[in-house]
Amino acid sequence: MEPSPKPADATSAAPKKRGKGLWIGIAAVVLIAIIGIAAYYYMMPPAANISIVDDGKCTPTGDTACAFSPTSYTATGRTVTWKNNGAVDHTVHFFANSTATRPDNSTTLGPGATFAPTFSAAGTYYYYCSIHGWMKGTVVVS
Repeated sequence: MEPSPKPADATSAAPKKRGKGLWIGIAAVVLIAIIGIAAYYYMMPPAANISIVDDGKCTPTGDTACAFSPTSYTATGRTVTWKNNGAVDHTVHFFANSTATRPDNSTTLGPGATFAPTFSAAGTYYYYCSIHGWMKGTVVVS
């Protein structure tokens, strides 16, 4: 009778390979992180292209502290965003003499509010604040 083989030494055993579960878990964490980052950027409000500024008064004498900044803006895309960074209400209304079909006018924009119309065609669009008529500007969409 032959002697039975000796059991393998526990210290010399090869390390166990980790299963697919670990890699699936890592992939899931990475995927969730990517989705979270994408959702964060998707839900962020657009950066303002045109800032509406004022001194908190906007007196009817044509207060120069109340203005669109910049007063002339050349858009690289079809959507332009106005943001009221002032302390009083403003609007963005388009003049009839714009060279292309105008988007809808804004409602009253309180402090911190934004307005982001999409322009349907290239052209020059002239606009003003209907509350403070001296506040005027131009958007050129190419």
